[in-house]
Amino acid sequence: KHAAAWGGSDHLILDDPAKSLAERISLLHTLPNLDVVVIDTVGSFFDGDEKSDRAVREFLEPLVNLARVKGCAVILVHHLTKSGEGVKSIGGLKAHVRGAGAFVSTCRLAIGVIRVASDRLEVGPFKSNIPPELLWLPVGAGRQYWLNDQAYTLEPIRAKGPEASLEPEVMDFICDA
Repeated sequence: KHAAAWGGSDHLILDDPAKSLAERISLLHTLPNLDVVVIDTVGSFFDGDEKSDRAVREFLEPLVNLARVKGCAVILVHHLTKSGEGVKSIGGLKAHVRGAGAFVSTCRLAIGVIRVASDRLEVGPFKSNIPPELLWLPVGAGRQYWLNDQAYTLEPIRAKGPEASLEPEVMDFICDA
């Protein structure tokens, strides 16, 4: 759906279920150019004790190394605990990430998504080791978006007032980051 709406992109999908995460990471290290790696979802690749900080750190170590060596972003898609499904604010997400605290503490930036209506989502950072001036929102704050199911995209909700919408330059920065 996204390609139909926005055009194709250069990407490689490593979805061979017979290959381990270590084998996939080894293959990624051989690529000459790598901008972003998406692990969707963590549960599809992590087979240790999700509540063990040691097991989580061992799982994340090769991904952190890949990011450092290749200069790429690694995005992990992870879920909330059952009790976190009713969280009403981005700031409340940190305590409800499923599993050990290392899932959040190891990452540089944790961005959460909560549903505020059937066709609206709120997105924002709930943990950051990035200087605040480089973030599009303060930690714990969220911005609402319309969910476009036709193109798998989020479209900013433009409200009245100068503080209600992002400037085009900020949107370009977020999209290019």
